[in-house]
Amino acid sequence: MAQKEGINTPLVITIGIISSILLVVIAFTVEGWFQYQEHEELAAKWQTMADQSAAQRKAEQVQSISEYRWVDEKKGIVAIPIDQAMKDIAENGGKVPWQANPQK
Repeated sequence: MAQKEGINTPLVITIGIISSILLVVIAFTVEGWFQYQEHEELAAKWQTMADQSAAQRKAEQVQSISEYRWVDEKKGIVAIPIDQAMKDIAENGGKVPWQANPQK
């Protein structure tokens, strides 16, 4: 049997072109997948941060309406718990205490 001498140039070029196209397609696919995963991870982190921030703000608001605190200590203005304020208004016929019992 005689072997054919030389390189099958059209076959080598075809394999090279197909391999190059496949390599480019794989590179774009991997890059797109990476970008998608990165976007999903960042979105999840932002959502978690927003949830924690909202929960923290709500806790601060609930605390501020549930305890006695100074609003302006120099002027003697005090904030009272919301439950106590509603009770005082109900006891005074819908008026705030200083309207129900004006001091002379």
